[in-house]
Amino acid sequence: MPKDNVIKFPKNFETLIDQGNHFFDESKWHQAYECYYQAYELRPVFSLNYLLSVLLSKMGEIDEALALTKEYSEEYLQHGSECTFYYLQLLVRHRDFILARRDLKNLRSAKLVNVLTAYIQMQEQKMMRHEVQMQTKLRQVYTLVNATPAEQLHIIAEIKRLPLAVYLQALTVVLQNDWINPLYKSELLSYIAPLDVKQKLAFNWFGQVKTVDLATLPSDFRVMSYQTVWTHLTNMALDDPIILLQIQQELDLQFILLYPFADEVVQAPAVWLDELLLKYEGQTADTGDKPHLQVRRWQDKIDAYIAELNM
Repeated sequence: MPKDNVIKFPKNFETLIDQGNHFFDESKWHQAYECYYQAYELRPVFSLNYLLSVLLSKMGEIDEALALTKEYSEEYLQHGSECTFYYLQLLVRHRDFILARRDLKNLRSAKLVNVLTAYIQMQEQKMMRHEVQMQTKLRQVYTLVNATPAEQLHIIAEIKRLPLAVYLQALTVVLQNDWINPLYKSELLSYIAPLDVKQKLAFNWFGQVKTVDLATLPSDFRVMSYQTVWTHLTNMALDDPIILLQIQQELDLQFILLYPFADEVVQAPAVWLDELLLKYEGQTADTGDKPHLQVRRWQDKIDAYIAELNM
């Protein structure tokens, strides 16, 4: 945030706002920003957050403008009109094209939806004209296999900021690579689930070759089988809240890794939870029946991928 030209006014909210308005009317954005920011420190309300973000945007500080809006992201999306349009436009300027598309539904005006959709497409096409840059970003996908966890997270974040057409090219590569952890595959798939993309892709998933329909992806990993396991878990009276939290976290991670086919795998939710609880107790099920053996094999596969993430 710009810290030059700090205005030495008394710490009075109304005074700071009046001074900020004066500088704003004179298009003195830096001075206006400093006054409004001091007022925001006294009273961090949404209206001032919006005003400060607009000023940062005017000053070309797009990253900081977007970071500031994150403090009130829900309010921006709930507004439905001008503030929502500004927030989504800011996402596009930050090259968060897909995130902007995901949140288009929050605009209440069909006209604004059409305007912003056209703006997204224009900015995507503008970026895609830089062919060398696009090819460089696509080559990053192949480095996911040997990258460190920190590097992998950075690459995933960069993929999410690609134009949709290029994102789908990257996703195709990721899904078909047996050496890329399922966590990253599920992360990239679920990210575009709200878009209902009319396309099917081959998916190398836990040693199987499957087809994933992007138009019918679950909204997230909390599918029916997850909800059933979760219900069983919350109905249990576990004495140790720390162990309960650890089990909840591992359950979430298991279903994230199984996305989007968890319901095909977890056909016996009670058995799935039983095996998970036994693992935390350092035991194995006495029964060697088929459902328990199948669940144990799946959980062992998942454990191997989780261990890979922690290497």
